[in-house]
Amino acid sequence: MALELIISITVICLSGLTKVNAQELGAVIEFADSEYLSGNYETAVMEYQRALFFCKDSSQPYLQKQIGLCFFSLNDFERAGQFLRDASDNYPDDSIKLECKFGVISCSIQQRRFFTALDELSLIPETKQDYFNRKKFFYSGVCHWGTDRYDAAFDSFNKCVPENDPNKLQRLQALETVFRKPACPNPHLAFILSILPGIGQIYAGDVQSGIFSMLFCSFLLTTGYFSVLALKSNIILLYLIPWIQRYYVGGMIYAREIAEQRISDRNSMIYLEILDILTQREN
Repeated sequence: MALELIISITVICLSGLTKVNAQELGAVIEFADSEYLSGNYETAVMEYQRALFFCKDSSQPYLQKQIGLCFFSLNDFERAGQFLRDASDNYPDDSIKLECKFGVISCSIQQRRFFTALDELSLIPETKQDYFNRKKFFYSGVCHWGTDRYDAAFDSFNKCVPENDPNKLQRLQALETVFRKPACPNPHLAFILSILPGIGQIYAGDVQSGIFSMLFCSFLLTTGYFSVLALKSNIILLYLIPWIQRYYVGGMIYAREIAEQRISDRNSMIYLEILDILTQREN
């Protein structure tokens, strides 16, 4: 009898709690929305999650989307992707459903999971809305660039330019022309030129290191040569050879790395210019 009484009281209390929270749900969501718009994402996500815990109606997909957007703004892309995926599965509105799917793809891109993002993009069909089709091409271009497939990237970027803005297309094509010019400095040439100590580094653009390498290797070789003549013994070479090898071979590798870094920097600048062109307002 006592057990039945305890169970009854517990059920009544829980029912009352649920009822109270159901009545306050609108106020909680409204407060969370205001915090989200103010950029207070940590507070907003806690309030959205509290509302989602008690929510049993059509507000659930909206809350999942907002929680995902909060986590995205907090750079928690793993959890952001999970909530946005749930929202895309539950949202009745096709446009918002697609936006949530693109949000999931954006999370994959932020985590540099480019192949995963490409797989997710392949599942998005073409629509009658040009906005979503161009967005799909844009995300595809980003993913192809991230996997060093530059031909496919430029093809996708060109396709996401609106037809009424030929200026953007011309600017993109001009950047593509610059990108396709032979790499300079050439990493392989920088490595080969380093057969003469310091020359490869100077060619790659690091003049100071090149001159230091040239002088230091010359000093080691000269010291070794005259030491052998003076001591009439090769014992000094056992000490000098590791140093010569370190700075000689190391200089060759360093020259190649400098050239590769300069090419990478150039590609990054071109990529940023592409994004700047594509994100500008349409004419």
